[in-house]
Amino acid sequence: MAMNQNERDLVLTTIEGARKALIEAKGVYERNRAGEIPNAFLDVHQTLPLAEYTLQRVETFVSEYHDCLTGQDLRSPVGICQRTANNMLVLFRDVLSSHDSQRPETYRRSARGQGDVRQHRIKFQMRTLLVNIMKMIQIVDNCPAFDAQGQRAVAMDRNRVDELTETIRRLSDIPSSLTEDNSGHSFSHYGTGNVIANSGGGPQNNNVGDGSQYNADTQNFNGGSG
Repeated sequence: MAMNQNERDLVLTTIEGARKALIEAKGVYERNRAGEIPNAFLDVHQTLPLAEYTLQRVETFVSEYHDCLTGQDLRSPVGICQRTANNMLVLFRDVLSSHDSQRPETYRRSARGQGDVRQHRIKFQMRTLLVNIMKMIQIVDNCPAFDAQGQRAVAMDRNRVDELTETIRRLSDIPSSLTEDNSGHSFSHYGTGNVIANSGGGPQNNNVGDGSQYNADTQNFNGGSG
């Protein structure tokens, strides 16, 4: 069944929302590009123009040829595109607005706040976005639409599709800038005897997360000088 006006408007509004999120993410990067930036953000930033352009092309196609498309087919990938674009914008804002030295930890905390750290890394979000853009392209290219000259209309030229495919593959190969472990580290010692922790230099952080810390008897801190 062909897409009605309400479905068309909803799809176009959702695509436009995803595009605006990507454009804003690019602006956040440009305003905060100084200093140390996690490598994954550098790679994703380079991909933002491709993602925004391909979304715009799909948006134009849907606007012109909606009468041969079904809203049900597009609803899922369009919704995922908007959600992942918004997630990436949050990550760009949180991480790049923080101080250089705090960016790795801010990245970890922001990704964890969105859910499973592994599924909310910036490169995972971009890859998910591009995969669903590809799904939309496949859907609209199966639409029997023709332009004013009677030629079969396609949302994207072959070179762009190849570029999308290669970018998806490349993002899968980028090493993570984020520790994927969602939990902290536990250390237990029962009974008598000495416990030697961090006998060298550097800070020692105890119970910096949630939960209680129990200390009994005598504890000596700062055993060295200074």
